[in-house]
Amino acid sequence: MNCSKSENAHSIEELAEKAEAQQNRNSGFNSRILPWREGCFHVDRHYIAQAMDGTICGWMTVHLNRSKSNYIFISEISTRRIKDEFYGGVGRSLHDALVADARAEGVDFIYLYALNEDVAAVYKKWGYVTLRPEIKHQFFIIGKEPSKAFLDNLMPENPRIYLVKAHEIALRTPKDDDLIRLINTKRRVVIANPDAIKELSGIIDLIYGMEQVEDDMEDEDKTSFSEKRQPLKEFFENIVVPLRVRGGRKRMTRRLRKFP
Repeated sequence: MNCSKSENAHSIEELAEKAEAQQNRNSGFNSRILPWREGCFHVDRHYIAQAMDGTICGWMTVHLNRSKSNYIFISEISTRRIKDEFYGGVGRSLHDALVADARAEGVDFIYLYALNEDVAAVYKKWGYVTLRPEIKHQFFIIGKEPSKAFLDNLMPENPRIYLVKAHEIALRTPKDDDLIRLINTKRRVVIANPDAIKELSGIIDLIYGMEQVEDDMEDEDKTSFSEKRQPLKEFFENIVVPLRVRGGRKRMTRRLRKFP
């Protein structure tokens, strides 16, 4: 359903209410991925799988781009996980419908971001490919592959940026010398671990987000900055530094024998 059509927008709202009611009755959708809540504010099209009895079995939201290259980004896709008569093949059916529309509309590629390796493996079976090892997004190529400039924009930030931000947070009043020491001691281990960098970036976003939320609050109602950055300190405390094996040749000394 295209959000650009007013009659579709009304139908999407009604189905979203139905999906929400289902979810409240433990419908089996992943509680972290509820695509119908996006509405038509930042979504161009909804794909919805519904059983004959009205049960919402799957939902997918996508963004369309029609600039220099036509492409589609899958924002969210979710299906019921209850293994009943409606279980199985729903996600693939939604995706097949999207691909059919994309081919008819001359779309060059579809891309998405898998939440984890298991989900990425499923998309790989559907025909998705990885174009650069550093980029977690996967691509379903229909016409032309994305340009170099497009892929460059998806490249992850230099992980050292997050260490700089962490250090700035540690220096904020009241300065936390213990946190500064932890950052300096463990920064190399963090930089070398993509999962650690991802967790670190999330913690930093959380700290800044808390400050924004409390921006209009009275000072006595705000959380102290020391409390806000506590998750950052716990993150570095939990980073394990592997034992270093010092290489090189052993330095040997000889005692000189004294003769009378």
